[in-house]
Amino acid sequence: MTGELGGWALKPDQMQVVNPLLILIFIPLFETVVYPLLAKCNIKRPLQKLGIGGVLAAVAFVISAVLELQLQVCFLMFVDFCIIVQFIKKNPTRCNNVSKFYYSIFM
Repeated sequence: MTGELGGWALKPDQMQVVNPLLILIFIPLFETVVYPLLAKCNIKRPLQKLGIGGVLAAVAFVISAVLELQLQVCFLMFVDFCIIVQFIKKNPTRCNNVSKFYYSIFM
């Protein structure tokens, strides 16, 4: 990961500042936009808000899992292609390191 965010390059020591900034941004946003929208949907109690937050977190994890599975399929196809190229050419290519990495991590 390069830490590039749009046109900005975010350095590792600057990541400590991101959390307080997000808190300062999201508290007024939630107070003025999100909570009034939830109140219009008759969701006013903290336990109801907590339940909706849990459901949204679960949906985010499912989306993350599906994305990870898709990335693994693409990576496996790349590794298999590199192994076929190695077999046909009978000489080591740059794919050799990728296949060693894959088999050391996933097998």
